[in-house]
Amino acid sequence: MITRKQFVDVKSNIPGKQDRQPRRKRPRRIILIVGLCLLAIGIVGSAIGYPALSNRYRTDMTQAHVGAQELKEGIDLLRALPANPFDTKGLNQAQQDFSDALAIFSRLGDDLNYIPDLLTLVPVAEARLSAAKHLLPLALDAARAGLAGCQVIGALTQRLHNPLSKSAGLTQADMAALGRNLQVIDLALNEAIAQVSQVQPGDLQLEPGLGKMLDEFRAYLPRIQQGMSQVTSLFPVLPALLGIGTPANYLIEILDSSELRPAGGFIGNYGIATLTGGQITAVRVTDTYLLDYTYERTHFIHRPYGWFTLSYRNGWGLRDSNLDADFPTSARNGEMLYKLEGGTVPLSGVIAITPALIQQVLTLTGPVAVPEYHELVTAQNLIDRIHYYQLNEASQRGNVPSAGGYSSQRKRFTALLGQYVFARVRSLPVSQLATLAGILVNSLHTKDVQIYFNAVPAEQVLRAFGVDDAVTTLPGDSLFVVDANLAQDKANQFLLTTVSDRVTINAQGTASHQTVIRFSWTKAGLTAQDFYGTTLYKAYVRVYLPADSVLSARSGWNGPYDRGTTSGRAYLGGYFLLNYPLSGSITLTWSDTGAALKDAHGWHYVYTMQHQAGALEAMNVQITLPACASISHASAGVKVDGRQQASLSQALGRDTNVDVDYTCAG
Repeated sequence: MITRKQFVDVKSNIPGKQDRQPRRKRPRRIILIVGLCLLAIGIVGSAIGYPALSNRYRTDMTQAHVGAQELKEGIDLLRALPANPFDTKGLNQAQQDFSDALAIFSRLGDDLNYIPDLLTLVPVAEARLSAAKHLLPLALDAARAGLAGCQVIGALTQRLHNPLSKSAGLTQADMAALGRNLQVIDLALNEAIAQVSQVQPGDLQLEPGLGKMLDEFRAYLPRIQQGMSQVTSLFPVLPALLGIGTPANYLIEILDSSELRPAGGFIGNYGIATLTGGQITAVRVTDTYLLDYTYERTHFIHRPYGWFTLSYRNGWGLRDSNLDADFPTSARNGEMLYKLEGGTVPLSGVIAITPALIQQVLTLTGPVAVPEYHELVTAQNLIDRIHYYQLNEASQRGNVPSAGGYSSQRKRFTALLGQYVFARVRSLPVSQLATLAGILVNSLHTKDVQIYFNAVPAEQVLRAFGVDDAVTTLPGDSLFVVDANLAQDKANQFLLTTVSDRVTINAQGTASHQTVIRFSWTKAGLTAQDFYGTTLYKAYVRVYLPADSVLSARSGWNGPYDRGTTSGRAYLGGYFLLNYPLSGSITLTWSDTGAALKDAHGWHYVYTMQHQAGALEAMNVQITLPACASISHASAGVKVDGRQQASLSQALGRDTNVDVDYTCAG
């Protein structure tokens, strides 16, 4: 070790040192001394201060754990809301969780800013600080987005908790506030996405469970981004859709599914529903014939629906506007005919409703009285009572307006029933609104409610959720059987369509189909009176297949037969006759090249069997894979029998996918 004396002696022996002015060296010596002192202070400060900071670290870690738990609980509550959208208690708790998490993470951010940079020289502290700097901004963004989301949902549920009630709806001021909250969500989401890319694997060791939460966020990210994109595009047209500022009007089509049409049923009654601030302020059901009979002979059906022979006699009216299985097309045809026939109300879209929805509502409201007819209508006798007064008891009264303006004399009962059901739904207690919302959401999937918006962004949202009811190109294999009643009777309430398909997939992924579409009756001992017409069922049956499918054989159709392409799908169809109580069938042999696709994980086969709105249907699919195959995964409900066999048999009440993943050795 060099002593101070030795240091001075060495320094004095350097040539020229004796001649230099001591003053000029002093600044360098001061810098050196100050630097050494700062280094010493830093080392000593870190050594002495770290235990004190460790206490703060432990406190902050405890708070971080609490904040993460609050954040997780808030997210879980938001995820549960779709099942119970009017759960005010759950929403308030979620908002409190996000608010608490935001306060905690904000305090931790302040603490993080006060930590001296010199502490990063301590290895353990450096790793923890790095993790905190990467994760804290992400947590803050998540809390901000969650809080803003709660405020959006809260505003909507407060104003629209019952769209059938007479409470105040959304205003322009509400929309402005919603817009500001959506901007907060969008900004927080974009910042969170940027922060995720900065997170390092070592950061996830800071807190147990962080890795799982981050993986879930990454998995949900595409859906979150898609949802925000949809909301952003929808928001500008939302006031027009909900009648904010100016009332919005929708054409309501009441479908009679016992007389089936491609988009759900004969439109015996219609109405106009008016929305003001998102609340239904007016709706009245009336006889479609009152509109049709005045104008229908001035226009006739155009070529795409030339198979509909009933139009040749009476012309084409609103009651038969839904001749296309593609609901957006049928809805546009309905709007067109409504205007051609003298409708003057500007429309924002179309809503079609089957009797099945009304039956479900009646199970919620209980029986509804129609005192003018001394009738008590239940879910069980709804269709029978409507048919009785429309087609039997009042059949001689004609299509003339009834007294008091309630529809026609023949359909006055239906119009009054609609008013009483609407009034009962409006008076439902808050405790039943979640059940009502569940019925409506489920009915969108079963096609007992079909909605079409003229606003393109709104229609795109329906398409994104798979409830636009369009005929379109589908991934993988597909089949869609569509029946149109041409007998002018009410036979379809007793007619079951069972689609049985034996699918064989070869080693190249081609699916070969042996499809039998069987029509059978669900009730014995029926007469022409039960059918309100003839017992000879006549229909036009169309089958939609993938666009590139190849038909090898067909049988079962009677008379003219047609085929073509539409909406990205191939179709074939023809007339079908069936005498009660016999059964009948249509048989198809066809194939779809490339129906099963291969990737790095193996082979994937998706078969979508679509449900026709209003139809009583069942499905029976049996899949045989190539000899080299071994099934690795199948969708819910699919029965796996051995390595190459899978099947699904059930009622077909909604569009249903049969998914089978498999590997192929060799």
